Amino acid sequence: MHVSAQSSLIIDSLKKFERGLAELSFRIVNDSAQEQRADACFKFIPKLVEALKIPGSFDYPFDSLETISIVKPPDNTFRIFTWQLR
Repeated sequence: MHVSAQSSLIIDSLKKFERGLAELSFRIVNDSAQEQRADACFKFIPKLVEALKIPGSFDYPFDSLETISIVKPPDNTFRIFTWQLR
């Protein structure tokens, strides 16, 4: 497979994960029922782990996860994903 075609597939896969994660992260914060917020949180974690196993995911910004804080040090050696479940 051509490198740019492979890169395109990886980006498409990460975008698909990001859409699902964005929906779950919105529900974690905004769902009216506590049980639904908790359910979204418990679904979010393994989905994020799966997304982060994709090659190149470390550099993917996950910009649409507006209710998730992504923190990294100046040397970019790691990232911390955090959120609040009220």
